[in-house]
Amino acid sequence: MKKLAVIFICFNFTISLFSQVQVTSAQEAISIAMQNSREQLYQQMMALEQMRNATLSVKDFLPQLGVSYSESDAVNVGRADSRSKSLQFSVSQLIFDGGQAWNQYQLDKIGSLFNYEAYLQSLEEFKGGILDGYQGIVMQQKVVDIKKRLKEAGFARLAVLAKELELGLVREIDYLDYLISCRKLEQEEELAQEALDIQVESFRQSLGLVYGTKLIVENQGENRDEAGELEKIYPVLPHFEKIVALTVNYSPAFRQQALEYKASVQQKKLENKWFIPNISLEGSMNLSGREFPLREPDFSLRIKMSFDRNTLFPANNTTSLGFDQQQLRSLGNAASGNLNPQLNYFSQKRLNSIALLQKQFSLEVSEERLRDSLRELLLNFDNSYENYLFSKESLGIQQKKVEINWQKLENGAVTEMDYLESLIELSTMEIQLVELQSNLVSLLRTIELSAGITPGGLNEIL
Repeated sequence: MKKLAVIFICFNFTISLFSQVQVTSAQEAISIAMQNSREQLYQQMMALEQMRNATLSVKDFLPQLGVSYSESDAVNVGRADSRSKSLQFSVSQLIFDGGQAWNQYQLDKIGSLFNYEAYLQSLEEFKGGILDGYQGIVMQQKVVDIKKRLKEAGFARLAVLAKELELGLVREIDYLDYLISCRKLEQEEELAQEALDIQVESFRQSLGLVYGTKLIVENQGENRDEAGELEKIYPVLPHFEKIVALTVNYSPAFRQQALEYKASVQQKKLENKWFIPNISLEGSMNLSGREFPLREPDFSLRIKMSFDRNTLFPANNTTSLGFDQQQLRSLGNAASGNLNPQLNYFSQKRLNSIALLQKQFSLEVSEERLRDSLRELLLNFDNSYENYLFSKESLGIQQKKVEINWQKLENGAVTEMDYLESLIELSTMEIQLVELQSNLVSLLRTIELSAGITPGGLNEIL
């Protein structure tokens, strides 16, 4: 039995060690990462529960129920002992508070909604990281392919040079120089492949795949530039104001700050209405007697009025009615106030006003910083795209130069080394173009993410 268990464990380990996952698109990579990310799952659960909790926080509007029980047994010397039991039920309901409870409820509810939107933004950032990882691997694969083609072209000409050396048509020193250059190309390809392997391993961890899983990343024609997207949205800087408006309306952090300022303004208005009271109604039923069941009910009704917002001279008034099952038994009216004034009352009001001005200024600064960062981002995209167009044009010119050098090589006008150097320069420019294109897509995704636009949707909005 033990042998069977060991074989089963080894079999499962072998399967996990040599399991294979193939990713053919960025969306497929995101789907895999979402399935395996427990962190995102827990964040989603927390955000949803916070929203439910906020929508259920209506206790200030609901009647407040209470129950109490007391029992007293007294032994009296020289007279009859006394026994009493009392069971009281009470209910209290807020009637009017000038809108303070409603303002707090709305603040809590909208705050929880913004917390959920903040989770959605973090989710988009998580997806953006997966997209960047996928795109980085695709770019590095292109770099490896370019270096591989260059190496193969170099070694193909090296074979020709070896035959010419045997025939005495070239000098040995020229052959050795060319051989050294080919070895460098071979080493560069190996380094590029090693960098690709490191990226794939890091991407495997980002997808949440277990150690030992073989990850194969392919690009099945996903190229945003080939679809003409980059060309369609260039230039983006003229659309600056529209993108700013989208970002301000979407940014959970900025909206949360704006909401807090709005709530502070509303709270300031409520504090200025110091003359508006908080009114509540409280009713109770008291059952008393010597033994159970208790058969002596008493009822009371209270109307409470307090001026809590008048912190200089806070006061309250209570009107109470007491009655049993047959008639009104008592009527009371009580009022109280604090005659010791709050010495820093006016100073505190000024501090609150200054704090409100600070929040307003902070909101304006945040919006200005948001505008500055977006302007820099859009300008960076436009400049990068112009650089991309220039590099693309330069690459076309270099390709023509390589063709000309090939003809010259056939005619003996240039050496093999000259032709190889033109090929190296061409591959360098191809790699540079790939990197520029990848950077453009990353900038575009950053713009879309900041404005709450789905990847590829900026063109539809502008």
